[in-house]
Amino acid sequence: MNKEDAVFFAGQMEDFLDIPSMFCEKIEKMLSEGKAMEVCEYIVRRRRELAKKTGV
Repeated sequence: MNKEDAVFFAGQMEDFLDIPSMFCEKIEKMLSEGKAMEVCEYIVRRRRELAKKTGV
């Protein structure tokens, strides 16, 4: 993924999943390096954590 798209995506995930900015920078880097599957796995885990906290 190109840098611009990686930055945009990470920013969206920061807002949607309440991810700290330092993790967003890591997500940007991973996406730029072609590690999209690892990013997806992280996002799924984070979403499940949030669902547990809110009972959704």
